[in-house]
Amino acid sequence: MNWTGRAATRGGGEVIELEYGITVYPAREEPGRWRAVWHEDGERQQCEASSEEKLAAKLEKVTARLAADAPNMKRPGAALIAWYLNPDRLPVHERWSRKHADTQRRLCERFAAPVIEAVTCQDITTDHMQDIVNAAPTPGEGDRVHRMISALVSAGLDGGYLTNPRLAKVHWQAGDRPLPAPQVSVAGESALWVDPAEIPAGGDIGELGRALAAGRYGKRDELMANIAAYSGLRWASWLRLPSRRSMRPPE
Repeated sequence: MNWTGRAATRGGGEVIELEYGITVYPAREEPGRWRAVWHEDGERQQCEASSEEKLAAKLEKVTARLAADAPNMKRPGAALIAWYLNPDRLPVHERWSRKHADTQRRLCERFAAPVIEAVTCQDITTDHMQDIVNAAPTPGEGDRVHRMISALVSAGLDGGYLTNPRLAKVHWQAGDRPLPAPQVSVAGESALWVDPAEIPAGGDIGELGRALAAGRYGKRDELMANIAAYSGLRWASWLRLPSRRSMRPPE
């Protein structure tokens, strides 16, 4: 493997200086150990491996943390959850209510902790998050867990525990579980909706028309009853028609 760094000499030995302050010390003899040194979170860190390739693999995660300035990625998921639930994480005027805090703590303890509390934050994947949200027993609880995950990932990004915002892009999946019955909604003027069983029959309309025909405005009122029954005009359209008084013939 070719290092993309600058060769230098220190203490009589050859070294390779990489980005983000990482210094690699090649093995001085075969077989030998390759070693890397860097500073992270204010402390000197190091790792070593038996070959250049193995050391490079170890440094991939180190480089990702240093590039993102996210030293907390080395900590376990339990630390991420504790950070999310810590009230001091938020300004005083943005702190959660007691009810919301209790809800978030319950969701974390029941669903998040069993999956990620022992996983290093840098190793948390979308599969872990999917397992968390799928652990919810119902779609409604799944929605609440999804909102918790979204907020948890946002807090982790801000706190240097996570670097991947796509961790929040998960949703509840039913799998082999039965789905709830689809919700039925009524479009339009639902308050004026009439059950089919209550719709007058044709004979009822005819009887009403004959009764109106015997009145003062006879045929016109009979016609209005039939138009109302069979034209399909909506209630709003009827309201826009001229009033009965304005349609009366002159006395």
